[in-house]
Amino acid sequence: MDDSTTPLASISLTLYLKPKTVYNKSKKRAKIKGSNDEDKGTLAPVVKKVDLGHAISGLLAEIARGRKAREEYKSAQEKAIQLLESYRERLNTMAFIKGCIFFKDKAKARIFISISNIKRRDRWLKVNLHTELRPVE
Repeated sequence: MDDSTTPLASISLTLYLKPKTVYNKSKKRAKIKGSNDEDKGTLAPVVKKVDLGHAISGLLAEIARGRKAREEYKSAQEKAIQLLESYRERLNTMAFIKGCIFFKDKAKARIFISISNIKRRDRWLKVNLHTELRPVE
């Protein structure tokens, strides 16, 4: 091997290496002096450690409760359709379809649900759907 290639390789490597920065003590953070309250005996709030496992399990339980509440929640329109389905023996299919379309309006669905007297609810349904109900068997 030729000895002339070795010094060139070492010189070219040193050109690409960055010099190491020296630690500068003047860039240290300055100490923060406490307020006047420290002299009077007030203590800084104690930082409490959080158990991550407990926090995560609590969060998962809360998410599960929210999911269950959303699944169980039914809008006024859904409740009105369920109540209308209870009339299946007394309504023909076309009247049921009209009722489903009629309850597209939230206010009408809420009114239908809120009528507790069965005879009045039947009459309200007859008038609004322009249909006749078969007698209760």
